[in-house]
Amino acid sequence: MVNEPRRGVGKKRMAFLRAYAQEKGCSLYGALLENLDHPMIQSSDAASFVTLLKAYEDHEGMKMSELLSHLLTESGYMKMLKQLGDGDRLDNIAELLQSLEEYETSAGEDCTLEDFLSEVALFTDRDREDRKDSVKLMTVHNAKGLEFPHVIVASLNEGVFPSRKTDTAERMEEERRLCYVACTRAEKTLTLTEAAGVSHEGTARYPSRFLFEMGKEHLNYLVELDPAWEGEARRYIRSTQRRMAPPQDPLAPGVRVEHALFGKGTVLEVEKDQQCVVIRFDSGRERTIRFDGPIRIL
Repeated sequence: MVNEPRRGVGKKRMAFLRAYAQEKGCSLYGALLENLDHPMIQSSDAASFVTLLKAYEDHEGMKMSELLSHLLTESGYMKMLKQLGDGDRLDNIAELLQSLEEYETSAGEDCTLEDFLSEVALFTDRDREDRKDSVKLMTVHNAKGLEFPHVIVASLNEGVFPSRKTDTAERMEEERRLCYVACTRAEKTLTLTEAAGVSHEGTARYPSRFLFEMGKEHLNYLVELDPAWEGEARRYIRSTQRRMAPPQDPLAPGVRVEHALFGKGTVLEVEKDQQCVVIRFDSGRERTIRFDGPIRIL
């Protein structure tokens, strides 16, 4: 953690500290303390790191959540994550702070950092024991790049996968790509499930269009779909597909536009690579105008 965020204590300086610690039989932190004035370490920002740790060696009277908040801020760690835009780690930190606050509330004022760490270690050991015969539950995004012998993709229903928030052809294509990612994580077997009945909103639960797109000949159904229900599902899917037809390019050939300087005209050609359009104005002139130029669609 000495170089998170960067303080100039890279591989060479760490190698120096490790060699010193091994020779003297001390910890890495001890090696750092004894070499703050060494030319190898002096040119780094290690001194500020030591100052930070010493300031909180005696944290009696501080709540653990306060201690963590101070360390995260004053060490520059939170600032580093925000600059990196690392939302996952920021979320993890927020969850850790919340668990600390909840532990403080349940354990009372006498709880210590050691107590909390002991409890965390206990749960971690339990989790490690329970993983011998278990399944991994994850989102499709988190499964990218991974493979498993057996994969189950749950809730292949319209409104779930694809999401009911999918309102454009582009977003539907992204959902379809995610479904492909999910299915191709399987090495040996792939199980696809969909739920019957109605949703919590009272609407019918139709099978996902992705199931139909895979083709019956490629699937082994444990429970066959009722033909009437399948027909209703397909009609529903066609109706939603029509509603999300891809919008026409607003600057397509034939579209009437108005330019702040040249007046009204008609788009002749769209040059997307050049980010511009060719317009024949009512005056008879033809001009090439950039997309971000002063033009308005009529």
